[in-house]
Amino acid sequence: MLTAVETKQLTKSYGMKYALQDVDLTVYEGDIFGLVGKNGAGKTTLFKLIQGITRPTDGQILLFGSKDRTKQRARIGALIETPHFYPYMSAEQNLEYFRIQRGIAEKDSVIEVLRLTGLMDERKKLFRAFSMGMKQRLGIALSLLGEPDLLLLDEPTNGIDPEGIVQIRSLLRKLNRERHITILISSHILSELAHIANRYAIMDAGLILDTVTREELDASMRSAIRIRTDSPERVVVILEEVFSLSDFRVENDKDVLLYESFGSIPEIIRALVVSGIRVYDVHRLEAQLEDYFLQKVGGDHV
Repeated sequence: MLTAVETKQLTKSYGMKYALQDVDLTVYEGDIFGLVGKNGAGKTTLFKLIQGITRPTDGQILLFGSKDRTKQRARIGALIETPHFYPYMSAEQNLEYFRIQRGIAEKDSVIEVLRLTGLMDERKKLFRAFSMGMKQRLGIALSLLGEPDLLLLDEPTNGIDPEGIVQIRSLLRKLNRERHITILISSHILSELAHIANRYAIMDAGLILDTVTREELDASMRSAIRIRTDSPERVVVILEEVFSLSDFRVENDKDVLLYESFGSIPEIIRALVVSGIRVYDVHRLEAQLEDYFLQKVGGDHV
């Protein structure tokens, strides 16, 4: 598969403090790649290094398989941190200003990106009158000037209401599907990216902790029946020998988590009680994406 971004041992330090350390990351062409981490995890630093806003302390960045980053960065559109627009200019005027500043010859490109981002009806409105969601969409419109092959979007849904989030998700799917644009998008909330990304990397303290596909994430997020008992080792014997079950695990020396045969739970509990095993609780656990995230990074809050 062709790569859009590949980093090898990428490191950025400020004195003795590492903002990014030995990051190996591969984003394939056609991906919507979700970068997930708490605030301060290193997501914005990674984006700035890819875009060339700051220089790495060590390591390597390949863009579209090339070491010629200056040339390849012309194929990148980016929305990093809050977009800076002129408040007393309209959306169209702001984009026209940046089109000229960047030397983009196609005059129709401004109308095209406004149409793509659903802002045509708002193009004459002053930027200062835009909602947060509209401002973020205008930022995405700006990143689309020049017809990029790769978008870097740093928390584009941050601070946006649910309706605005849905609109941006729909826009990004459309850009990926119809324009074949590769997207590297960050968020501090895994569930926000679960709706659109096909691959994910979990970041914390400047490190990549895990990289998973959508399928791998789904597999790790299975629901379970938790059986709390005074004798989990005896429960295991009954599950194996009486019910021929094997997809379970013991947790905390008191819980048995069963991942199969949910329809047989009444019979299983009856067999445990008949065998003299005390059952304190039977509860269905629905897997939560944020639990997966916290399991990787530790802590109680994202």
